[in-house]
Amino acid sequence: MGFFEFITQWVGLSIGIYWDSNRLPQHPLLNPIEPSSYATQFCNTPANRSCWIKSPLGDFDLYTDYEERWPQGVTKEYWLNVTYTTIAPDGYKRIGQVVNGTYPGPLIEANWGDRLVIHVTNYLAPELAPNPKAVENNGTTIHWHGVRQYKTTESDGVNGVTQCPFPPGESYTYEFQATQYGHSWYHSHYSLQYPDGLYGPLVIHGPTSENWDIDSGVLMLSDWIHLNAFVVFSVRITSPLVSTVMNGHGIFPCNATDVNPSANCTGNPGSRYNLTLTSGKKHILRIINTSADMQFRFSIDNHMLDVVAADFVPIKPYRTNSISVGIGTTLSST
Repeated sequence: MGFFEFITQWVGLSIGIYWDSNRLPQHPLLNPIEPSSYATQFCNTPANRSCWIKSPLGDFDLYTDYEERWPQGVTKEYWLNVTYTTIAPDGYKRIGQVVNGTYPGPLIEANWGDRLVIHVTNYLAPELAPNPKAVENNGTTIHWHGVRQYKTTESDGVNGVTQCPFPPGESYTYEFQATQYGHSWYHSHYSLQYPDGLYGPLVIHGPTSENWDIDSGVLMLSDWIHLNAFVVFSVRITSPLVSTVMNGHGIFPCNATDVNPSANCTGNPGSRYNLTLTSGKKHILRIINTSADMQFRFSIDNHMLDVVAADFVPIKPYRTNSISVGIGTTLSST
């Protein structure tokens, strides 16, 4: 079986698509900040996704040059705790490095023009880990992938370039304005912490180059390994891929009732990520490859995809039956 054939089959198996004409999926991305926050007229509707707001400072829409001007939004504040914890996204237990106790980490969202203030506290110390002998003290930094840091270079989160890693017991506050719109992800930029689970989704709501009815959220595609990523990648000759996960869900043939079971098997092979879509409605999917060593080809059986954005850049929609998604790449499709 070829590499891309394997990836295509995995993606097809890992997401269950259900059509239900009577149910609208509830998702945090369906609740953007109220237009009154801007004291302006909000004009982004299912019938006109290219418009964003009409403002006393001028209108803002798909055709606004966001390198020159952007709306004046509100301040959105988040608190993130980075910790060791035991996780089993595919049914195999291991110690991961996560944000706020979950893998992937929580959604961070704002509207175009908002200012984000994000407080990150590092708890990556052995005495706070499930197995203190299995881990060490770790510094960390958080990078906001693809975000333009206009006059806020110190908030880019690239250790050794824009800041030093901050040690366990200390905090760092990142502050920047969302001058662009689209979706991406935040992740540790220190060593190989993000392949161990230290990442999450980032969405900046704004106009879209094609109309849609329902925001079906982020799909984070990732490879997954069962050992510490730093140990594996420092000595590897071939790919250490063990499993694949979507939004933290995957299946690994690991059964605690086997004749020679692994102590780390949960007895459950894991679970597939399920997403319910509504018949007759157009959905937007925000796809991200959060892998360390894998490219994906994404498709949905018997459906075409209209690609509308790539890496914070709205594009002229084009139709395809599958999308190639490289490491760190973000694509929006309806």
